Amino acid sequence: GEDCFGSRGEVYFWPKEYSSAKMAQKRIDKLEEAGIRCELTGYNGGYIRLLGYTPEMRNSLERERQEYAAAYQAWYSKQNLKTI
Repeated sequence: GEDCFGSRGEVYFWPKEYSSAKMAQKRIDKLEEAGIRCELTGYNGGYIRLLGYTPEMRNSLERERQEYAAAYQAWYSKQNLKTI
């Protein structure tokens, strides 16, 4: 999909429309392999609705967030030591 902007600054989201349910299902299969839950919606199943993450993906994202926070804290501590 894509974001579009109106003349007054409002933001609209236009979802990507697939030509057939079969094409959309191929994309859904790839998204589900990556840990993203989806379903077909719209006329003839031409749209994909994102439902959320699988528990495994959610746990992986949380671990990544914690690792990032720890790495940032370590970097920040080193920066403060150098400026003294």
